[in-house]
Amino acid sequence: MLTQKSESAPQHMSDSGFKKDVFVSYSSSDVSWVDEQLLKRLRDRRINYIEPRDFEKGCIRLNEVENAIKFSRHTLLVVTSSFLANAWNEFENGMTFSFVLETGSWRIIPIIKEENLELPPRLGALVSFKVFDADEDEWTSFAQKLALAPPSVESSSVNSQQPERVSLPTPPKDHAARNGLDLLLELMQNIKVRSALSEFRAYFEELNERIETLDRLKKLHDIFQQVEDIHNNIRRFGKNDLSQQVDWEDIEEIEPDLRVKAAELVSRACHSGFAKADDFWVQKFNRATADIRSTFSNRQVISLRSATNRIGDILNSVPSKVNTGMVTVAKGLRLTSLERALMDVHAILKDRDPLLTNQGQLTKIEKSVAKIDQMDRSLKTILFVHDTLQDIDNELRRVEVSLNDGILQIQDLWQDLKPQMSLLCADQKHVWAIDLAAASQELENSFHTDAEVPNESGIRRAFRFFRSQANRTFNQVDGEMLQQCNELRSEIGTPVAPLLALLQGASEE
Repeated sequence: MLTQKSESAPQHMSDSGFKKDVFVSYSSSDVSWVDEQLLKRLRDRRINYIEPRDFEKGCIRLNEVENAIKFSRHTLLVVTSSFLANAWNEFENGMTFSFVLETGSWRIIPIIKEENLELPPRLGALVSFKVFDADEDEWTSFAQKLALAPPSVESSSVNSQQPERVSLPTPPKDHAARNGLDLLLELMQNIKVRSALSEFRAYFEELNERIETLDRLKKLHDIFQQVEDIHNNIRRFGKNDLSQQVDWEDIEEIEPDLRVKAAELVSRACHSGFAKADDFWVQKFNRATADIRSTFSNRQVISLRSATNRIGDILNSVPSKVNTGMVTVAKGLRLTSLERALMDVHAILKDRDPLLTNQGQLTKIEKSVAKIDQMDRSLKTILFVHDTLQDIDNELRRVEVSLNDGILQIQDLWQDLKPQMSLLCADQKHVWAIDLAAASQELENSFHTDAEVPNESGIRRAFRFFRSQANRTFNQVDGEMLQQCNELRSEIGTPVAPLLALLQGASEE
């Protein structure tokens, strides 16, 4: 039976963009306290709320959670041991913290019901309401704030536009993560801080090693791209008809660039541990680049074509292995442990004499935790999308080989891909998601015509268009992943390296 909600506020979208004052999230084990204490107080004070029992039946629960978060002024989390054990992961997947960072509003308020409860870093960074020792005056003051717009991260303003399909603004580039980590370097002279961070030394070592590995692979990826650009310029000469005149002087001007970059690529691949000098692709690559140079003496287009084709084979396969390596390393990053280290230092500073507490330092750490949380979520999202697109690409390649044999495989494949495509294209704040959704719809429409016989040529054409768009999307997502690797290096790797050096030095004293 649903609890009765306050009817003081209208159910339509308000001018501020919110449908409700409050979304209440809790564990089913705490439902009695929620009904008898929290919801009753909200009703008494005419606070309009929504809670999980109000979700529409038959709808996807995760979508309902996300919508409730989006269209409520505040989100209340009834945090108990049971909530952290059973409901926290589901709520966290509701992307609430992403909304906080993207809209610039602190919309989450933990309701702490139990004393001495250890909070996850993401909750520990927020201002909570501790009900286990709150009196009625504090409840009244708290309820009054719930009817107000949520405070902004930087000011008291709130984003007033919240359409049904939102296109959230890109947060301005900042260095909040790095600022908080740089602060830890300054605080290392504090014995308590140094002792607390020493507990994370093994984690810092692993984090530093993974970011260094990511950086090496990213630089290797960049060199592969440079080699591919030079190779494409040379390869177009090899595509000429044998009867046509080849401008060998033009090739001779380009070839030294290929030779230099090829040597750099092999050196970096071997130095980073990605390859060995006797690996098959390395030897094939070296021979092919040498063969291109030798074609200048005999001026044989066939030899030029053979050499460029062999390099093309390598460029079509090896860079994807570099990407796979980057994805594997990135998946092992545990940024939540970094958040925990920051919050431990935050607790140390907060527990000092109030006259000695530097509020600026506390704020800097809180913003650093929030930024790292955003980076963690963005990285996990892009890795998920990357893996999904990789699976889709593999299936498309398989079907593409037998495309001329009939359309049955295309139809069968599409039935398998539709759920994945719906998931990928649901969040249309990315241009690639919009374009991919359009290509998906075109392929879907090609199967449904008024003709009794399927239009095979139309289906093949729609499939090729979808294949092309999926490939472009993969490249765009790949670019986003590389950008995030750069941000990890700049915002986390750069300050963590000297921090680790200080911890290692302290342990040797």
